[in-house]
Amino acid sequence: MNMKKVLLIIKLYLKTTLVLIGINLIMYLLTLVLSIFFSANSSLTLVFLGAEYTPSILQGEVWRLVTASFLHASSLHLLINMWALFTFGNYIERFYSGKKLFAIYIVTGITGSLVSVIANILTAYSSNQAVSGYAVSVGASAAIFGLIGVMIGNHLRKNNYSLPLPINTAQLWLFVGYNLIIGFGINTFGGGININNWAHIGGLVGGIILGILLDPKTTFYRSRPKKILEQTLFIISLVIFILSFIANFISFISLFLQTQ
Repeated sequence: MNMKKVLLIIKLYLKTTLVLIGINLIMYLLTLVLSIFFSANSSLTLVFLGAEYTPSILQGEVWRLVTASFLHASSLHLLINMWALFTFGNYIERFYSGKKLFAIYIVTGITGSLVSVIANILTAYSSNQAVSGYAVSVGASAAIFGLIGVMIGNHLRKNNYSLPLPINTAQLWLFVGYNLIIGFGINTFGGGININNWAHIGGLVGGIILGILLDPKTTFYRSRPKKILEQTLFIISLVIFILSFIANFISFISLFLQTQ
């Protein structure tokens, strides 16, 4: 089998949704392996692997805004998010494309983490919170809310050259509202679980903006500037993803050596 056939098979059967799920699974396996060394502190394991941790981000470790979206704190956390990613990711990939799905995941993961960091800083300043009081945050849920935001944003755009996505936005808003209420409720009344609703909101808003800007596959006319914008967004997202994981790997090796 020559290389052209191999590339064709990959293009036909390897979906971006499955690639994203695969990366999340690999990172979770690494988390389990590394937890052997830090069994008494699971948060430290996640910090080593690139979790969103406000003090570290403020010190320049901005790659955490990306890598946090590929980490999970438990198997249940992973399974819930991967089910949602499989469901919404396949839908976005079907109506937009794998490249746009990848860009949406990266961009909304970043917007979710940014809003979360800003909320952490404002909360810390208002309550004179110590640096050690910042929580470690991980999960694909900000990007998943971003996928939902894209579907909502699609119905808010001027669809002059395409039909809106065949989906009930009222149900999407109900899903968003239900999850945010549950999240704030759990955070308020405790239970040992901390849900990062600010990241969810940041991912949702980023997704809505992208949903307004990006054209689905059903668009029968796209201007040249729009094509350039969408292609540039994918390239930038891919570069940010690669550089973030390279920087995270270098940081991980440095931190790990310091503990030995």
